Amino acid sequence: MSYYDLLGVPPEASAEQIRAAYRTLVQLFHPDRLSHLKPESRAFAEERLKALNQAYEVLGDPARRAMYDLANTSRRGPSNPPRPRSPAGPAPPRSSMQSATVGPSPDFGATRRKAVLDRRRRVAQLEAEIAELSRGVSQMETERDRARRQWRRHEARAHWAFWLTTLLTGVGAWGVMLIGIGLFAEPLNMAAQRVDFVLVVALYEYAAALTIALACRAPGTRVGFASTLLVTGRGLLFGWAVGLAGWALWLGAFGGFSSLASLLVLALVVLLAHGVFAWLAVGHMPRVVREQQRQFDHASSPVLQAYQHQLTQLRAQKAVIESETT
Repeated sequence: MSYYDLLGVPPEASAEQIRAAYRTLVQLFHPDRLSHLKPESRAFAEERLKALNQAYEVLGDPARRAMYDLANTSRRGPSNPPRPRSPAGPAPPRSSMQSATVGPSPDFGATRRKAVLDRRRRVAQLEAEIAELSRGVSQMETERDRARRQWRRHEARAHWAFWLTTLLTGVGAWGVMLIGIGLFAEPLNMAAQRVDFVLVVALYEYAAALTIALACRAPGTRVGFASTLLVTGRGLLFGWAVGLAGWALWLGAFGGFSSLASLLVLALVVLLAHGVFAWLAVGHMPRVVREQQRQFDHASSPVLQAYQHQLTQLRAQKAVIESETT
């Protein structure tokens, strides 16, 4: 594959076009974009990146580019070799029989055979490059499809884990409610009872937020205690408001713990407040998985498109050479 084919530019491309093509391809094949691939595919892409750097070192320098073009032109030979000129002076007269039997000169036949052999050698080289690049593209497409399926499973698992752990920790919130009822039943200072209850709820919801975050975090990510504490405070701000509003409505409807129905409604109020807390505190965790899947698609698709574009160029070049040979 020539340096022009590697960069995807024609031989008559300007220096600005070569520079722009090089920068685009280097960004696509940067190692940071390929960290999700298997070692074999990363090695294949790294080899392609080295070839791109080598091509730009030559084509980016006008003097080295001129030498490269001259060497390639002399190696390929003319596509339509001219006929050898006749020596100076009048040609000796020849009979019609001689004119009919005399063919092309030996030099012309040798040049013609050399051009055909060069084309065949070039076709064989292109076939090898097409086969190698096709294997790499096929392997990357397989890995991309496999990774996409994995990310879809991760996203589905994150949603199920979020709602399941929210429900389970909501059941634990009922236990906190019973603790609060026991605190307020004790003949203690009302302000101290309220402070104790707020601290118990905050501590429990912090533990619940850690549990939910650990259950539905994205693969390869860590859960920080400080960041979870911050989102716990944000969730408590709204969850507590929902809980107080539900408590006020419950008192207005039932007036206290008058029956089993009143306890069930209070349990639903507590579960609703806890659900609001969980959604506002760690409800972003499933969305993080979806965002990582989007970033993966954004990183892998341009690389595959670049490989497929190079394959198209190589196949077109092979077809042109084969048509010239026939």
